[in-house]
Amino acid sequence: MLLLTLFPMEAFLTPWIVLWRQSEKMIQEGASIIDVGGESTRPGAVSVATQQEVDRVLPVIDAIKRRFDIIVSVDTSTAEVDSRGCGFRCRFN
Repeated sequence: MLLLTLFPMEAFLTPWIVLWRQSEKMIQEGASIIDVGGESTRPGAVSVATQQEVDRVLPVIDAIKRRFDIIVSVDTSTAEVDSRGCGFRCRFN
């Protein structure tokens, strides 16, 4: 399983290239699920507004589902992100 926790995209020079390379690598190594989350749950992490999490997660889920034939799960604690992810045929954690 590949776990992707997404932070502000400005932090990377080429976020989509990093995403594709990591996803392709893990799929080639046998990953059958990509788990996508938009908020860190580590102790002391700053909370993320629901819309900010939606903005981080949904475009990535859409891109992964278009590019790869793989199960995508959504790692979230909000009903809004859960329900919006349903349009991408995702599973939820």
